[in-house]
Amino acid sequence: MTIRIIAEIGINHRGSVEKAKNLIDKAVLANCWGVKFQFRDIATFYQSTDEIGDGILLEELQRTELSARELEELASYARHLGIKVGLSFFRVSDLAHAMPLVSQFDFLKVPSAECTNTPLIDAMLSTGKLVMVSTGGHSTDQIENALSKY
Repeated sequence: MTIRIIAEIGINHRGSVEKAKNLIDKAVLANCWGVKFQFRDIATFYQSTDEIGDGILLEELQRTELSARELEELASYARHLGIKVGLSFFRVSDLAHAMPLVSQFDFLKVPSAECTNTPLIDAMLSTGKLVMVSTGGHSTDQIENALSKY
């Protein structure tokens, strides 16, 4: 069994490329195998912000969004330091929107909230990239039912 430690950068860079590079540097110093960012097509992610907290979350995601060019720069920076770099997606449409970026990344990751989203997993697998699936928050039965075909 191979254990791979991935530093979850997510949106912890707060929208700053320099902060993201600093987090990559720390992951390298900690001997992590890889670092991972999140990608959402913010323009279509929330259809409505009527639910409590959705507006706040949308504002945070907009504030911390990195452009495609910035994500490519960070992927290049990470690879230059010898660490793998990945992206997580929450929806098939987000993956489709980001397909021009996918070639710049070493792996894709399914967030734990989407562990049972087999259309998303199938779409990620179709890229030919290494795909990792987080399973947190799901029962063993849910995980086995969703992932048994793989």
